[in-house]
Amino acid sequence: MESLVLYYTAFGCSSVISSYSDRVIKSKRLKYVFAVLLPVLISTLRYGIGTDYFSYSYYYGEVASGNISTDMEPLFAALNYLSFLIFNRYRGVLFLSSLLTCTLVYLSATAVFSGWRSGLSMWIFYCVYFSASLNVMRQIIALSFVIFALANLKKGRIAIFMILTSIATFFHISAVVGFSFLFAYLLSRSKRGIYIYLALNGAASLIFALFGGRILSLLPEFIRTKYGKYFTNSLGRVVDFEFLVDILPSLLLVLIPAICYLFFIKGRDENSIFFLVSLLSVPVLMLGYSFSYFQRLIYYFDFANMFTFPIICKSMTKNRHACLLFACVTLFFGFYFWYSSYYVGSNEIFPYRYVGILEVL
Repeated sequence: MESLVLYYTAFGCSSVISSYSDRVIKSKRLKYVFAVLLPVLISTLRYGIGTDYFSYSYYYGEVASGNISTDMEPLFAALNYLSFLIFNRYRGVLFLSSLLTCTLVYLSATAVFSGWRSGLSMWIFYCVYFSASLNVMRQIIALSFVIFALANLKKGRIAIFMILTSIATFFHISAVVGFSFLFAYLLSRSKRGIYIYLALNGAASLIFALFGGRILSLLPEFIRTKYGKYFTNSLGRVVDFEFLVDILPSLLLVLIPAICYLFFIKGRDENSIFFLVSLLSVPVLMLGYSFSYFQRLIYYFDFANMFTFPIICKSMTKNRHACLLFACVTLFFGFYFWYSSYYVGSNEIFPYRYVGILEVL
């Protein structure tokens, strides 16, 4: 229970501070430091927390010894080498990874929102992805670059989007799927384009559900040889009812906000891109039935919830409705963190174990 309180306190403090206006905390740098302080400290001072903790520790040992046998993306390898030069210990990797992730997510949330909506955006990210950041560190670093890239794409900064997404791939190659956002962005600029996008998305979801496994046979031999371990053995199988029930919560989290926004609230504006990106989760989930690796790729699409729900709150015409939705969303994602990380407990972040200050120094 103490560990759960620790996590919620860190998430809450970071989110509340992110919500403060410049009139409350006049220094933007000070606001940023206070906003990311607790999550970064928790990530840095942990010991044995996260399923991949010792795997990353082993890789750092290879970097420190100069005898590298593990294949890693170049920028994550550079981060380990930088940690060795500056900190001369594995804890530097934990610190730099968390600092980079939290910084990019903070910049993304505050670039799109102001006030309590930016805090809600941060809260959603922590509740959904913080436990993953203690496990698949390099993929979550890549995800944070993709999030920041999308925040820039929303403002029409295509060149910056391309650069940030490219950087993400050098932390984890899976981030290459982030380039698909450009397709969503180009179609989001007209109402007709949005309808075309929705039709293509629905068709792709249906095709992947019915024939997803057969796609493997269309791939080049070298891809099947190298990445075959990520594919299921039964080709061409159809998505069954049990799988649909299993992924129903994830589907509803993207479908309900998207339908409400695109058809009932706004229809089309610069925020449509977030809802279109979130809908990419549907065909990806369908592919995840046949290709297990796509279940990991879902990170790059359902993160849009950290934008869609605050946007829905902002779109409410009556303040009491916005406040009620804000409270419901906050409680829901708080429950999601408890259920996924504490009750199910598959990511090994409970109980939280930390190191003493002498070991850090």
